[in-house]
Amino acid sequence: MKLCVIRSGGFAGMTRTWEVNLPDCEAERWLILMKSDAGSGESVDAASDSFSYTVSLGDLTAEVNEHAVTPAWQELFDVAKNQR
Repeated sequence: MKLCVIRSGGFAGMTRTWEVNLPDCEAERWLILMKSDAGSGESVDAASDSFSYTVSLGDLTAEVNEHAVTPAWQELFDVAKNQR
């Protein structure tokens, strides 16, 4: 299953994209996180220079503000960044 993490914003306003294909058994773990934590970034006001993340896995997409990034979200981002 394809995992795509797009980070946008920051001081320079640059966008970075990481993509990786995950085995279904690993993807299931992350789908559970995304479903249980959906919308976690919506309740936090983002600073103008903060990052925001758009995470897509299969048919599911989540938006996460950097102030709402939990250790589990960070682990998911690292999976995308490190498995090229």
